[in-house]
Amino acid sequence: FSNLFSRKGGLLLNNILMLVAGVFLFAAKYAGSWEMLIVGRLIIGINSGLNAGLAPMYLNEISPTALRGAVGTVYQLIITISILLSQILGLTNVLGNDMGWPFLLGLTIIPGILQVKNLGKLVV
Repeated sequence: FSNLFSRKGGLLLNNILMLVAGVFLFAAKYAGSWEMLIVGRLIIGINSGLNAGLAPMYLNEISPTALRGAVGTVYQLIITISILLSQILGLTNVLGNDMGWPFLLGLTIIPGILQVKNLGKLVV
């Protein structure tokens, strides 16, 4: 994937999976379909796996040699902060309730939208 589209291109194209998964996850409750929830989780799992491999490679390629270790560490720190944020948003008083869970799962769409706008700038 990364050799075909480059590291940056692979990350940008991977956001399409994020958008599709976010739509499935958000719409599952309103469609009354647990199958959509499973498909959405499968797609976001594939997206997460690709991101976990492509992002560190891309960051190591663009960072100066003297900063490569620090950039790799910051990536892991951001992952940890993201897990903390998701745990906070999943609290019952925030979005972890019957009315809020579609929005909690649908939040997946926001980073994808912010990153896909750069897809048009990609030269394959």
